[in-house]
Amino acid sequence: MIQSIPLKKLVPSPRNVRKSSDVLADLQLRADIAARGLLQNLVVRKGKRGKFEVEAGGRRLAALQALAEDGALPENHEVTCLVIEGEESEVREASLAENFQRLAMNPADEAQAFA
Repeated sequence: MIQSIPLKKLVPSPRNVRKSSDVLADLQLRADIAARGLLQNLVVRKGKRGKFEVEAGGRRLAALQALAEDGALPENHEVTCLVIEGEESEVREASLAENFQRLAMNPADEAQAFA
């Protein structure tokens, strides 16, 4: 179910399969979210004490949190999330699928898009 959740209630999940990132790519993502807003929802699971654990979208969460720390977003900014349920293995699989099923654009398509 798609739900709007305040940013302050979102926390990283230990089940998110992405463990490393790229500092430059993260800064670019942050700038893009600041310019256009969040284009792809986060995938979350209900956690403890009213929190929601971000199973897929950890980089997006970090970018949103950094924007809030800078004052570019309010702490109670509403974030569009897909709330999922299931066993731990099913939730981890959702994180893996989102990261694995990504396809980079064809260079010809990129050139046409920027033209």
